[in-house]
Amino acid sequence: MEFQALTGSVAFALTQAAVALFMFGLYLAARRDPCTRYWSIASALVAIGVILPFPFIATGLSLAAIWLGTSAIVAGLIWMWQGTRVFFDREPKLSGWALAWGHALFVAALFMASDQAVWRIISFAVAVTVAVSLIMFEIVRGDGKPMTIARRLVVFAYAITLAPVIIRASILLATGRQMTPLTDSTLNVAMLYLLPMAGGLLSSVGMLLMYFERTIDEKDYLANHDELTRLYNRRALTEAGKKALAACASRGTPVTLLLIDIDHFKSVNDTLGHEAGDRALVLIAEALAGTCRGTDTLGRHGGEEFCVVCPDTSVADAQALSERLLRAVATMILPGEFERALSISIGLAEAYPSENVDWDALVNRADKALYAAKANGRDQVVVSARA
Repeated sequence: MEFQALTGSVAFALTQAAVALFMFGLYLAARRDPCTRYWSIASALVAIGVILPFPFIATGLSLAAIWLGTSAIVAGLIWMWQGTRVFFDREPKLSGWALAWGHALFVAALFMASDQAVWRIISFAVAVTVAVSLIMFEIVRGDGKPMTIARRLVVFAYAITLAPVIIRASILLATGRQMTPLTDSTLNVAMLYLLPMAGGLLSSVGMLLMYFERTIDEKDYLANHDELTRLYNRRALTEAGKKALAACASRGTPVTLLLIDIDHFKSVNDTLGHEAGDRALVLIAEALAGTCRGTDTLGRHGGEEFCVVCPDTSVADAQALSERLLRAVATMILPGEFERALSISIGLAEAYPSENVDWDALVNRADKALYAAKANGRDQVVVSARA
C-alpha cells in the first residue's frame, strides 16, 4: 500500500473509531433514550466494518475479512436507520434487516463460487445506497416540523458518504476499472477514504446537534406547559396575556379574559381520589382546547383553574364562547368507576385600551367575577363590572 493510500486508510479507520466512541459516550449520557443505543451500535458496526479488512489485506483471510467488513457496514447503516426512526417516535421496521441479511448472503455466495469483485462492489453499493437513502428519508420526513440546521447537516453528510459509493460503482460498470485501496491515486484516496471520512464526521456531529435541538425544545416546552394537561402553564399565560394587552392597546381593540374553575373539585379529590381529580383536569382541558378559537390562548392557571386570553374580543363574543365552554363540559362524565358529572364556573373580564389595565388588574377582575359565579350557584358565567 502506497503512502497516500496508507495515510488515508489509517485516518479513515481512526475517524470511524472516534465516531463510535463519540456515539457510545452519547449513549452513556442518555441511556433512557433508546435512539442513542441504536446509534451507538450502528457506529460500532461501521467502525468494525471499516477497520476489520486492513490487517488481512495481504493474507489468505482477506476475502473473509472483506465480507465481514462490508456486512458490518451495511448492518450498521440499518441500525442507524432504525435509530433515526425511533428518534422521531416511529417504530423500528424489521424489513431493514432483509437488506442486511440479503447483502451478506449474496456476497457470501459470490465468495463461495469465486471472487466476483465486480458483483461484490455493485451489491455493496446497492445495499449502502438503499440503507443511506432510508436514513435520509427519515431525516427529511422528520417529525412534521420544518427542516432544522442539524437535519440539513445530516442529509448533506450522508450525501457526501453516498456519493463515492455510487461513483465507484458507476465507474466500474462503465469502464470495468476498479478503485483499489492499494493504489496512491488521488481519486482513489478521495473516493475510498477522504469523502467517507468527512461524511462520517459530519453525520455524527449532525446527529448530536439533532439530539441537542430536541432536548432544548423539550426543555422549552416543559418550561411553558403544564405537565398533566399539556396546556400553557401560569408563566406562559402571564407572558401571553401581557403581550395580548400590549398588542390590542396598539390596535385599539379590547382583550377579554376568562377565568375558569372546576366546580366541586375538592369533593372529587376527597371522595374519588387524586387519580379521578387528575382525570377530570385532563378531560376538561381537552374540552376547553376543542372549543376555544384559534386566536385564543388557553392554559392552566393553577390547581383546578384554567384561563383563556381572548385578544380582539368583545364581551358579547366572549360570553358566547363561555356558553359554549359551559355546554362542552356539561356533557362530560368521569368514565369508568368514577361516573360523576362535571361542570365549570367562569369569570369574565374585559380590558379596554383606554383603561390602561395591566395583567394583574385584569386577572383580579376576572377572579372577582369567578367568585360571584361560584356564589350564585356555579355552572355559569359572570361578567365583571367595569371599574
